[in-house]
Amino acid sequence: MESMLRKTFGALAAGIGLAVVGTVSALAGPVNGATYVGSLPAYGTATYHHLHLRLHSHGASIVLNVARNGRTVTVRFNTSYPVMYCINNEFLKVQSTKPAKISSSGSFTAVIVGKFIVQGGAPAVTQTITGRFSGTRVSGTIDTSAGGCGGVSHFSASS
Repeated sequence: MESMLRKTFGALAAGIGLAVVGTVSALAGPVNGATYVGSLPAYGTATYHHLHLRLHSHGASIVLNVARNGRTVTVRFNTSYPVMYCINNEFLKVQSTKPAKISSSGSFTAVIVGKFIVQGGAPAVTQTITGRFSGTRVSGTIDTSAGGCGGVSHFSASS
């Protein structure tokens, strides 16, 4: 009787363990085909003397679109203004990005480049978005390179 009870509890413990592992691995990545949206932070750490400064985002949000197969993500800001640490009222002519690969752990690195309407040549603003998906949530950092107007901030978004 005691041997049968041990086997029953052993099988029950193994089943619970597999269920927990399955749940954790399911949360490691994004929801396939989902759109994640999050507000941008008000402050971040500016490159200039590493000061805690206001991030001028003109009320923009970060938008992450996961491919239907869950392997790539496209990141953008829903504004025509650049997101940076200096006040700037010039519109962006181009804000482009390519789909970024999502690893098996749910992490990704995407790059957004921006050019102003009156600008030619190299992009004036480059933003590297690094993050990690966990089911219906994603969080990470936005590293803005824009001369003396760059810096780093954190973001989170949900689907």
